[in-house]
Amino acid sequence: MMDTDIPVENNRTEVENKEPSLHQESLGSFLRRERLKKGLNLQEIADGTCISITTLRVLEEDDTNRMPADVFVRGFLRLYAEQVGIDSGVVLKMYARSKRESGQGGQEDQTEANDRKGVPDRTLSDRFGKIIVFIILLAVLGLLAFYLVDPSFRHSFFNG
Repeated sequence: MMDTDIPVENNRTEVENKEPSLHQESLGSFLRRERLKKGLNLQEIADGTCISITTLRVLEEDDTNRMPADVFVRGFLRLYAEQVGIDSGVVLKMYARSKRESGQGGQEDQTEANDRKGVPDRTLSDRFGKIIVFIILLAVLGLLAFYLVDPSFRHSFFNG
């Protein structure tokens, strides 16, 4: 009896890792099917991953209008897959494919490509410049306030 159990487990793993069958099924349907196959409910997934049940439903319903930012979705999908015991690589490939098919992948794919090439993010440098200007402004205002409040500083400042 043990000999028959081992091939069944191996066959299940091979079936789960085959992507051609996944092309016909949406990511949310696949996640729901795998969760139910393992006998898990959404509350158990939420408890194990600290992802809200509302977000889990959004993922399983493929509700792209209510999904959070892409970086969060990928993280949630990775945690979900680990909790259910499925290959997170397959899940993330399905997510990328669904984004490409829906036409949503263009901008974020370019951002990821720039990150790999080492292209600087203009918004980061712009933000850094604004922070520097803010710090300098605070320093000037601090000196001005100190000058106005402390008469000995005023005297030593002008008389050297």
